[in-house]
Amino acid sequence: MVAADGHDHRSRVMHMTDSGRHVWQALALPKIHRCYEQNLDDFSLNDVTHSLRYLLKALETMQHLDAQ
Repeated sequence: MVAADGHDHRSRVMHMTDSGRHVWQALALPKIHRCYEQNLDDFSLNDVTHSLRYLLKALETMQHLDAQ
């Protein structure tokens, strides 16, 4: 469902319908979780830890740059 934003009429706000929520929760999310699990199968806990550290550092840098 799409409606005009109450504060900015140039923007549109989308709301998920009950049917869409069912599709997302029952069909899409399980596939997404399976995909993540399969992609991370060959990663050790150490690999995941280091990857997360680098991603968080990149996010921190982007937030700092965005604040300027």
